[in-house]
Amino acid sequence: MFQNDFNFAFKDFEFPLSQSPEDAIAEVITAHDEESESCPYFFESEEAVLSKKLPSSWSFKFDNSRELEKGSVRIMVYNIYDDATRSFDPDAGEVSLVVEKLGGGFCVIVDTMVDGESDWSLLELDGAFGESDIQILISNGKK
Repeated sequence: MFQNDFNFAFKDFEFPLSQSPEDAIAEVITAHDEESESCPYFFESEEAVLSKKLPSSWSFKFDNSRELEKGSVRIMVYNIYDDATRSFDPDAGEVSLVVEKLGGGFCVIVDTMVDGESDWSLLELDGAFGESDIQILISNGKK
């Protein structure tokens, strides 16, 4: 489960942009190249099915702290590896998978809480394989 990888960087901008769209995108591409986050992912539409497949002591906990504000746009640069290997221990105890919705239907697991303590080693990335094209997603705030 969650044997994939989603590398991403994003920046939220007030709309209308105070700089050219090209400059804003270039800024986020640079951030992706230099400091992208790497997380397991799933699509919002898969949440209900995945919840039922999780080990019985596991659950999703959604963190909306980086939710996009109304009147803003998010530019996200990302690439996906659908073939990856990650640590996975279904007997780890009480596990909360901390999830953020990034836009475009993407949900990423940004932390794992085991018995109330952060323990990222539970889903630590061992390797990602294959080709992974860089993509750009622009989404608007709905809050």
